[in-house]
Amino acid sequence: MTEEYRRAERVRAPDFPPGLEWINTGGRPLALGDLRGKGLLVAFWTYRCIYCLHVLPQLRELEHRFPRELAVVGVHSGKYIAERETANIAEAAHRLGLHHPVVNDR
Repeated sequence: MTEEYRRAERVRAPDFPPGLEWINTGGRPLALGDLRGKGLLVAFWTYRCIYCLHVLPQLRELEHRFPRELAVVGVHSGKYIAERETANIAEAAHRLGLHHPVVNDR
């Protein structure tokens, strides 16, 4: 293993800011330390975006194929006021069968 490769393994990323509203985390905020040892796929989406909805089956497949290697975190960034309400996002996540953590990025 080369020194350059070893350095690439130690990526330091900032943690999620405090005070965010999370879905599918059992009511607690998610921390990057919770995902240690996994590759992180951050999926930006909104529940009214047809493109976003078409990507969800592919995310499910990746989560199913690589449960130990990959962590998926959804970032819901609603365009409209109703899309920014955490209760609406939680209902949509449930309806769409999402089980990975989702954060509301108002």
